[in-house]
Order: sequence, then structure tokens, then C-alpha cells
Amino acid sequence: MTYRIGEFAALSGLSPKTLRFYDEIGLLQPAAVDPCSNYRLYQPQQLEQAAAIVAFKELGLPLAKIRHAVERSSTNPSDRARNRTKRLLEELREMLTASLAETEQSLNRVNTAIEELETTADLTPVVVRHQPPMRIASIRSVIPTYSDIQALESALAQFIPPDIVGQTRGVLWHRCAQSGTLEGEAFVELKRYIPSGRGYIVRSLPETAAACAYSSMDDAAAESAYSALDRWLRARSFEARGAKREIYHQSTLEIQYPLNIS
Repeated sequence: MTYRIGEFAALSGLSPKTLRFYDEIGLLQPAAVDPCSNYRLYQPQQLEQAAAIVAFKELGLPLAKIRHAVERSSTNPSDRARNRTKRLLEELREMLTASLAETEQSLNRVNTAIEELETTADLTPVVVRHQPPMRIASIRSVIPTYSDIQALESALAQFIPPDIVGQTRGVLWHRCAQSGTLEGEAFVELKRYIPSGRGYIVRSLPETAAACAYSSMDDAAAESAYSALDRWLRARSFEARGAKREIYHQSTLEIQYPLNIS
């Protein structure tokens, strides 16, 4: 006994179009083709194979892996074939678990963005950028207030000849007010090497991946950017590594959190 494609489609729940596609890719081929009418003919035992394909597809198994599982189970209905099917399903479970974790992370990030919009006038974008190593001259000190960093910057400007100062300058904050002690390090990029001198040191600022946010130079805008970076880190379970960096771009402040990620 055989079924024409329309009959088999009605019994299996697969459309004739799907059955033709499965025939083309070698997933579910007819038992025979009528030489006169070219009708695809299916046998009753192929209904079980069709049901297996539907079941695997509903689980989310890709068609290529479904074909492998169905072929093995139909040609070798043994413990070995069942174990192979089990491994395929375990692989699918791992993939879905990873996808679920990614979805949860994305949801946390969306919630963080919504929270930011509820508490601030606008969303502060945060991007991750690679920062190459940089040779710097710097002065580091414990200071009473944030504004006192300007005295360190002025002293550094007096020590370092302008012709060897590069484009980048800013501050490394080793400890902030929340810790009870304010410790900053004013720095400038050097175009070429000079030895450390009295009052300043020359060293290499290490390369890092950094979460970066931008603001204007006023205190309120900078505080908002810092808060955005803190929320961004919490949403991703990242940690800042080492001193936070402030880079001056004329009237724009770039705040960098070096990241403790691989």
C-alpha cells in the first residue's frame, strides 16, 4: 500500500510543498515515484519518520541535524542510534540555554536603559573601545577637592616642554570621594621619551579595553556620565580595573572605565 503525496500530506500534517522540499534536500524522500504520472508515493511506515521530523523541528533542531537523527534511527533502531539522538538533543539544550542567557542579559540592558531614561533627561551611550598603550608624564597626589587637580595640571605644564606633549591629556582617578580619599594623577601624552624629572614621572599607560562615555566638561554632565557607566557595568556584571580615566577633548570629556574582561 502506498499514498500519493496529497494523501500522505493529509495524514502526516505536512503540506505537499513541504514534502517536495524535504524530498529535494534528502530529508524525507518518497518510497517510489510512479513512472507514468511522476507522482511521489509514500509507504505507511514513513508516517513515523514524518512524525519524528515534525517533533524534532518543534524542539528547534536544525534540519541538517534532523536528517542525521532520522536516518540513524530508521536504519539502525538500536541503543547506538538512540544515544546519538540523545547527544543531538543535549547539544540543542546547551544552545537554547546559552540563547536564554543572552536574552536575559539583553533584557537587563534594556531595563537599565529604561531606568536611565526615567532618572535622567537623555540616554548616555556607552561603548567599548580598545585603548593602546601610551607613554605619559604625570603628577600624582592626594588632593582635598576635585578642582585641586588643576594645580597638578598647571605644574605638569611647567615641567614638560610643549614641543614633546602629544594630543592626549587628562586625569587618572585612583581613588574617588566615595572612598574617603581623593587621589588623582594629571597626565599628558609624550611624543618621545624623556626621563622622569623632579616633580613628575614618565611611564607607560597600559593598553586596555575600556567602557567609554562622553559628556560636556561641567560637573553635572560628568556625574551623569559616571552614573551611566556604573549602571552599564552592573547590567553586564563587569568590573572596572585600575584607575578611571578622564580624557579631555577640548569642550568634551571622555570618561573611560578600564575593564576586567578577557
